[in-house]
Amino acid sequence: MTTNPRPGWDTDDWSGLPPVAIHPYDPAWREQFEHARREIVDVLMGLAVRIEHVGSTAVPGLGARRGIDILIGLDEGSGVAACVERLQRIGFHHHFSKPDWTHLSRPGCKLHLTSLGSCRWSELLLFRDYLRRHPEAASAYHQIKQDLADRHGANGRRYVEGKTAFVRSVVDLARREDSSEGATSGSTGSRSDRQRE
Repeated sequence: MTTNPRPGWDTDDWSGLPPVAIHPYDPAWREQFEHARREIVDVLMGLAVRIEHVGSTAVPGLGARRGIDILIGLDEGSGVAACVERLQRIGFHHHFSKPDWTHLSRPGCKLHLTSLGSCRWSELLLFRDYLRRHPEAASAYHQIKQDLADRHGANGRRYVEGKTAFVRSVVDLARREDSSEGATSGSTGSRSDRQRE
């Protein structure tokens, strides 16, 4: 798989890159996800995957950096290399592949490939769904992001690292909430944006 280094992230040189900016929530982000989802479904036809809108742009009312995040869950038998090769046909650049995470992007859209049911899959959905259910948590996250952008906007890595403690705390709260609800209703798991494609 061809790998394309990311300025800043892979070079640690952030000079000349635009600073992190948090924009007000835009309903068009949902439309952008749907458009990208349709493209991805078409190019991955025949592979067992699930596609979810994640990140801040997936939470109504939450401000975010421009650019949507899409989580692609791979079932057994849907090889990462085959997915990457097909996604490159529609303009995505492959940045890296780790055992639990493959990352690609094109302008305005980042892709995160992982196995269905993996820790990364579960945590991204837990975080998204908790913020959707708890507007006060989403508001607190927005303020944290804005403060970090004001202080560390020139360095994307420091901005992201500054959010880590809050993200971990929300994932922990979401796990406890899901466990409690599962014990009383007999249901488990996150609500899905999209069913299996």
